[in-house]
Amino acid sequence: MRRLAATRAPAAFVLAGVVAFTSPSLAVSVHVWRVGTHKGIPGQFRTIQAAVNAAGPGDWILVAPGVYHENGSTDPDLPAGA
Repeated sequence: MRRLAATRAPAAFVLAGVVAFTSPSLAVSVHVWRVGTHKGIPGQFRTIQAAVNAAGPGDWILVAPGVYHENGSTDPDLPAGA
């Protein structure tokens, strides 16, 4: 009886994973956006702001080492960094 229960537990986790990734209501599309070039591999974006604009909830933005010159906000009600 113990051996049977031990084989059912992993099967339950696999089934739960399949349902989570195939069910549109449960699956979430998460992206990893890359900024700049790292080890010769270019990212999808050259500026951090462009990646932020493309990102959605749950997305990751990976920024390669380097110096990024961004334009600050010109709106006095929304200063950069606020």
